[in-house]
Amino acid sequence: MVDSKQIWIGGRQFLIHVLGGGDAYSSSLGSRFGDDLLQTVSSRLSEDSIALDIGANIGLTACALSQVARHVYAFEPNPPVFDLLRTNVEANGLQNVVIRQMAVGANAGEAYFAGDSAFGHVTQKETSVVVPMGTVDGIVDALGLDRVDFIKVDVEGFEPQVLKGALQTIERFNPIIYLEFNSWCLMAFGETNPMLFARWICHHFQQRQMVGKGNDASETIATAEAIVYSNVVLNNSVNDLILRRRPASPVA
Repeated sequence: MVDSKQIWIGGRQFLIHVLGGGDAYSSSLGSRFGDDLLQTVSSRLSEDSIALDIGANIGLTACALSQVARHVYAFEPNPPVFDLLRTNVEANGLQNVVIRQMAVGANAGEAYFAGDSAFGHVTQKETSVVVPMGTVDGIVDALGLDRVDFIKVDVEGFEPQVLKGALQTIERFNPIIYLEFNSWCLMAFGETNPMLFARWICHHFQQRQMVGKGNDASETIATAEAIVYSNVVLNNSVNDLILRRRPASPVA
């Protein structure tokens, strides 16, 4: 069952097709989406920017990024959700968005994917759907990209694997990483200790900021403990982080 909603994203209203039947993600959507994301990226991206949307879901983030980037490459492995992503891209005329049905992780090959909902996730259960998997580094090479300015990662606990498969791209292009940090998903689906992942983040990224409601990532994160405390104690296990390997070069 498929429903549709009118949702404002940035300065434009989009017709968004969603999973019906009481799907949790679809039910959670209001009349606006992406204000924090657009506030964060609009001053950081130029009209020539290239963005990767890892865990594109039904396409709301792609709709937002299409307004501020020259090209958006969106990746979603879940077959029914990917169908909605394609429908939403086509229905809203997003000619600068390219979509691919695949998971993204640390290694190329195949992965098991669980869940028909928009909250599906990569899993170790062999009874689940098999989907193709690539790495950011491999995707960038295959597409022949000469720049990557922004990478959004929201993959229900598989974020560490995505970043490990993107380290060459991150080192080469120093893109902005917009990452969901979700302690529950990291433990339940990714079998990852959130503190260890937070320490890995602090080791690999010099710039670390937290996106808050309306504050344009103004909160600087000094330690892994600060990431996990804010996530678990203050924010119900869900934060968006802005990460960068090195400080941005000053504009000449």
